[in-house]
Order: sequence, then structure tokens, then C-alpha cells
Amino acid sequence: METSKYFTEKLNVFHTIQETLENWDGSLEQAVEVLKKNEQHFKKMQALDNQLSAEEQKAFQTQHRTELQEMVEKQQQLMAVIQEEQTHLKKQLGQLGKKNKVVSNYMAIQKKSLFVEKDF
Repeated sequence: METSKYFTEKLNVFHTIQETLENWDGSLEQAVEVLKKNEQHFKKMQALDNQLSAEEQKAFQTQHRTELQEMVEKQQQLMAVIQEEQTHLKKQLGQLGKKNKVVSNYMAIQKKSLFVEKDF
């Protein structure tokens, strides 16, 4: 089967996504960057899929099944790192809210008048 220019272009985009995922250093900051970059690449791959014949799409999936599975797993790792950080930040915000409430209650007690009125 002769490959079309769309098949070749999809393959190039596919390799770009793989490279981006392989270069991820495991950090949260880079995970966000990688997901943003790959989102654009995935959209481009979808657009290219629309240009490919059913036969070419099937050939691509067959030839790159293992790499596609690895790509999905790596994307899931990225999402897990972001999800974990999101959970951690929610906990910290909750703790900060509790601290602010304690301080606010303490300040309210301190603002009450300290003088006792007595009739002499």
C-alpha cells in the first residue's frame, strides 16, 4: 500500500507527541506544558484522520498499536500528577481557611471592650 501525504504527516505528528512525552521530567510544571502541546498535536492528528482512508487508518493503528498504548499510559501518568497536585492544593486551601477562621475568632474576642462599667 502506498502511503498518502496525510499518513506521513500523521506519523510525523505521532512521533512529535511521543518525543514530547519521553522528554517529560516528571514535574508538575512540565506536565501541564506537555498536555497543552499534545492537545494541539492530538487535534491535528484527528484532522488528519479525516483525510485518511479507512484502510490507512487501520494500517496506522495496526503498525503502531504498542506505541499508542504506551502513549495513553504516559498521558494517564501526566493526568495523575496533575490530579495529585490538585488534591494537595485543595487540602492546603482547606487548612488555610481553618487557620483564617481561628484567627478571625480570636480577633473578635480581643476587640470586645475590656473596661467594666461600674456605678460609684
